[in-house]
Amino acid sequence: MLVDSEVISNRVLAAMLTEQGLPTRLTQARREYQGLLADVLGRAEAHLGPLPSGWLARYEAERADAFYRELRPVTGAAETVESVLADGIGTDVMRPAVQRGSDGE
Repeated sequence: MLVDSEVISNRVLAAMLTEQGLPTRLTQARREYQGLLADVLGRAEAHLGPLPSGWLARYEAERADAFYRELRPVTGAAETVESVLADGIGTDVMRPAVQRGSDGE
């Protein structure tokens, strides 16, 4: 893991659900709203009813802003990446996908 975005993402989600009338703490968001965004939206709407148009896009934008402001590398991540690259391990990771093309053929 290079960065830990889970806490930031769930904090934004908890704040936005609370704003919509579903009081949600960080621990609840982490426990109850995991998975794909469509699943998260479905669970939230099961409690609240339909969310306003554009709510999901606003969540994604607010989360991206929070990531930009707050994400920091996990301790040791940069050193690990540098070590892997120095050993030549990371240089060929994407080569098979590039040779096949982005569509896998």
